[in-house]
Amino acid sequence: MNKKASLLLDWAACAPFGPVVEVGCLRSLSEIPTDGHSTLYLSRHCVTKGLPFYSCDTELTAVSIANQVLWQAGLAPIVICANGLEILERFHNIAFLYLDGSDEPQDTLLLYAAASIAPQGIVLVDDVQYYNNNTFGKASALIPILEAERVPYTIFDTEPGYKTLVIRLKYGKPKGTPGALYTHNQCV
Repeated sequence: MNKKASLLLDWAACAPFGPVVEVGCLRSLSEIPTDGHSTLYLSRHCVTKGLPFYSCDTELTAVSIANQVLWQAGLAPIVICANGLEILERFHNIAFLYLDGSDEPQDTLLLYAAASIAPQGIVLVDDVQYYNNNTFGKASALIPILEAERVPYTIFDTEPGYKTLVIRLKYGKPKGTPGALYTHNQCV
């Protein structure tokens, strides 16, 4: 297991009981440092803990690969081809949200804003290192909003050259808002 996967599972273990949602699934048949095989690890975690797990991606090839990896590991191939916004509309009080889809920072902001997060819920955004002329990668549009709303966050180094953003929302967050009442309680 690489650092990305380890960080993912450490924070998933800190989340309250409730739905786990992943937007953007794993993309390779074998684990490599730049792909922490999030879908496989989150699926196993949820089966072990009795949690509902939902995963989607907009790329049919990625969905096919993710479902093949799950099936080969003896897990239900549950990844669907769908837009993350459509999936997030279905849920209230997500316990753990992992955003690892589009490389466009505005897409990450829209997904975060659309999500209803449970009290003590956790949001992770992968690939927040500098790339595509974006200082914080996928989170480049989200971080200024978090700072304006005084929402504490932490950025963790994962594999060399890669970073992940973690937000723990003590009081949760309603749908359609980037800001609400927040405090940050670091778990790991």
